[in-house]
Order: sequence, then structure tokens, then C-alpha cells
Amino acid sequence: MDVKLPGKNGVESFMEIRKIKPDARVVMMTGYSVEQLLDRAVENGAWGVLHKPLDMKALLSMIEKNQPHGIVIADDDPDFVASIHELLTGNGYRVFVATNGREAVERILSNGIDVLILDLRMPVLNGLETYLELKRAGRVVPTIISTAFMDEETGTIEKLRSLSVSGVLRKPFDPAELLKAVEHLAMRKKG
Repeated sequence: MDVKLPGKNGVESFMEIRKIKPDARVVMMTGYSVEQLLDRAVENGAWGVLHKPLDMKALLSMIEKNQPHGIVIADDDPDFVASIHELLTGNGYRVFVATNGREAVERILSNGIDVLILDLRMPVLNGLETYLELKRAGRVVPTIISTAFMDEETGTIEKLRSLSVSGVLRKPFDPAELLKAVEHLAMRKKG
């Protein structure tokens, strides 16, 4: 949003927008030296400030840096998916759902994904096959295995751990535990 607008400055307009839509994402831009005004915008939630002439690389970098983390939930249990989806979107994450391993691979290859929550027992490709497919494609992302079959899947879990899977959670698990693991992995991936 430009700082210099007819009738009302861009910061005032931004503040009005924030009253209506508190989660509005705005980058301020200006060709003027109005630091105090710009500081006010940033203090009130603007992503940042770009100076004119506009540098597209800087703009794209700012957008990428402020993009919510992307997470894929790969699980064929609709109740589990719904509860985890609600937990993660409620905490500001972009969530993509895959009901089988093939969908998970496609979602990860076509979106900026920071974390994969991967069920071991799914149709089309199981958890191990999904992880190996991503590895072959050069797109392994930090992965949390979620399974209700910890004892029956010991060999698969050990194989995945040897391939650097980030963690394993036994279903049912405490949502706070998952959220903590996701936050840690997403921040580590964004660096």
C-alpha cells in the first residue's frame, strides 16, 4: 500500500482496514522520508516497508518470509484430519490435506511445504513408500509420523528414523505435543 494517497495517507487507510480485517497483510511503500509514519504502520502489523523505486526481488522476498508455514496432513481418517486441520489452521498454518500417499507427494511437489504429518497406513502409497517417493524426487521435508500401530510398525518406523524422519507420535496423541513439534520443525525449515 502506498503511503501517499489522495485524501488519507496509506498508514491511516491501513489502520482502517485492520479494524475491519485484523489479519490483513500489507506491505507499505513510499518514495518519501516519513519514518515516524512508517514505524507506526509496522508497529500495527504491516509486514514491512519498501522504498520506491520498488524492488520486485525485495517485495517477493518479504512476501515469502511472511508466508504462513505450509503443512501437509497425509492421513485417510477424516475425523483425525478434521481435528488436526482445525488445530493447525487455528494457529496460523496453511494446511493441505492428502487422503493417500500419492496425493501427499503431489501436494508437496506443487506447494511450499515446511512440514509433513504422515500416517503409515494409507491407500495407494503407504507412509514409507510416500517418504521414499519424496526422497527420490529430492523433496524430503521435515516429517512427523503419526500412527496408531506403533508396535506392529516397529520395522517401518526404524527404517524411517534411519532416513531422518523428524519424529513419531502414537495416536491418539496430545494436540499440544503435535503443535510444539510442528512449530519447532517449521521454524527450523524457514531458518
